[in-house]
Amino acid sequence: MSRRTWGVIGGVDKGGIIVRETPGEESSVVAERLSFGAIVQELDVQGDRVHYKLLNGTGPAEGWVSTRLQSGKDLLVRTEGIWRVVGGAEKGGIVVRDGPLTSSPMLPARLSFDAWVRQLELQGDRLRFERLT
Repeated sequence: MSRRTWGVIGGVDKGGIIVRETPGEESSVVAERLSFGAIVQELDVQGDRVHYKLLNGTGPAEGWVSTRLQSGKDLLVRTEGIWRVVGGAEKGGIVVRDGPLTSSPMLPARLSFDAWVRQLELQGDRLRFERLT
């Protein structure tokens, strides 16, 4: 059975997201947090909690995490259709254009290194996206 993978997009300002030993809210919190940007493999899902195995990043090798805060803010996203910016760090991010052509006008703000985006459309090597982080 193929297991889904998830990316951690929450906890950037807190050193990662809280990991618990079991799915219940009353469960013990693990001392180490799961880092922003980590990729995990889903082992089980119960409600809005995912039992995971760490594939990439830092944090506990296994545990339970919430997919979103009570406010509705996502902490984890399924990685299907999710892209992470891995270039442009030395230039303050990558260029974003106002259309699908490389000749389209550049937007004033760059997409920062390590940002996460959701794919809306892919035309050749041009991505239309929604920013997640």
